[in-house]
Amino acid sequence: MTSSHDPVSRLSALLASANSSVIATAMRNLSTSADLDHFPTPEPGQCWRLRWNDDVILAVISRVDDDYLLAMPVVLSANAADETAVIVPGDPAGFASEVAVFAMLETGIGSWALEFLIGDLVGIKGATTLREWLKGTIDELPTPWRQGSPTTSDAHPQAIAQRALGDLMSTIGAADWLPSEWHRNRSTKAAEPPTAAYMRRVADALGGSVQRATAIARGLQTPDATEGRQLLAAGVELRSQQPPTDVICFLDGPEVKGAVLVAFKMFGDEGRLRRQVAQSSLAHAARATRQGDAEHSIEVLLAREELLRLGHKARIEPQ
Repeated sequence: MTSSHDPVSRLSALLASANSSVIATAMRNLSTSADLDHFPTPEPGQCWRLRWNDDVILAVISRVDDDYLLAMPVVLSANAADETAVIVPGDPAGFASEVAVFAMLETGIGSWALEFLIGDLVGIKGATTLREWLKGTIDELPTPWRQGSPTTSDAHPQAIAQRALGDLMSTIGAADWLPSEWHRNRSTKAAEPPTAAYMRRVADALGGSVQRATAIARGLQTPDATEGRQLLAAGVELRSQQPPTDVICFLDGPEVKGAVLVAFKMFGDEGRLRRQVAQSSLAHAARATRQGDAEHSIEVLLAREELLRLGHKARIEPQ
């Protein structure tokens, strides 16, 4: 295995050296199908690969809540385990050897960080045991689980690797795509639509196309640098229209991850891609002549179509 101080490269090397067939099999679960509806439900005890942009890591889901998950990073080498990790058998998830679960690096993550399911590593009972061990409420680990070896100093290779792993896990945990002015709370009152007087102010500040000014005033399009300066000079504060919460929920879901990653290379940022898809659904819904269906609003259907359109474009256009 090639040594690297970069956590992404190090983890990629560990994955390749541990059991590449398991990873290859799991990647086939990554759905890029047109319906975007078939995706495993995250459950405690499962091992997933997490990803945000180009950062990737393996992790065990330790808790599933309504609006977030808790996860513990995993390294596919028992030798990597220090005192913050628990060594568990890897074969339940198809790994060839024991793996290290860094329970003390447990971090909250959004569902949008889930890339694909590897397999059930420790089960729901095992996830509970890991959390109890983390909180110090159990005296012994179940056989054949064991704690990793203690490090002797901060300069110890295992301690250095653990800090890098923790930094990477923190990056994944901090990832989000929602602008600060948008919200996920379905009970929060939606912002009032812009008034005619406000739209006139925007149009007067920008000049040019009335349709363009109206779209910007409604938050359906983002002003370019010149338009931004014009609005600033006129003292007009730009307002962002929030998409419906069901669109946000749809774009939060792990089932869109495959399609997002296909289109990702055109944007270079998952968050930017999701925001554009969300905003475009509003613009298209304003002109739509059809209705939603029994399961999805028209805005969600349009967001799905836009995401797939961008994915198709990314496949056929060289970057």
